[in-house]
Amino acid sequence: MILSSDRCRRVAPGYSLVEILIMLVVVTIALLGLMGSFAYGVRANAQAQKTATATGYASQVMDIIRTNNYAWIDPSGNLNDPSAATRKALNAAPLAMAPADAGYTRNVEITQGIGAGYKGNIARIKVRIFWRTDAGAEKIVELVGFSTDLAAP
Repeated sequence: MILSSDRCRRVAPGYSLVEILIMLVVVTIALLGLMGSFAYGVRANAQAQKTATATGYASQVMDIIRTNNYAWIDPSGNLNDPSAATRKALNAAPLAMAPADAGYTRNVEITQGIGAGYKGNIARIKVRIFWRTDAGAEKIVELVGFSTDLAAP
């Protein structure tokens, strides 16, 4: 009995060159997607760190204003900013004890006597901290608090 050549041919185990090339293309596309996600995560983490730093600075400035009663007694006459567009260094007078960070600026808006009657000695304090992203966009954190006149009877 004679066996045909098709029946006798053995198929070698393994992958063909075409299968390997297709697999490499699929893996490459997947890795590029992962790298893009990783880069986005790094940028988001840096932005979150800057936001947390700005929030800490806003809290420090607010504490300095409240502790020293600057909402009612401003020794420099320079604390309350005339407009929201005004930008000053974090440690500009009278906040010399605030941190000196050139990457951040501040704006403070104080409104005295926001209530009527016995509430007339309440001041609203808005502290805004500004910074720029790596792309040049301006970001802001705003903290609003209230203070009473510590010197009032």
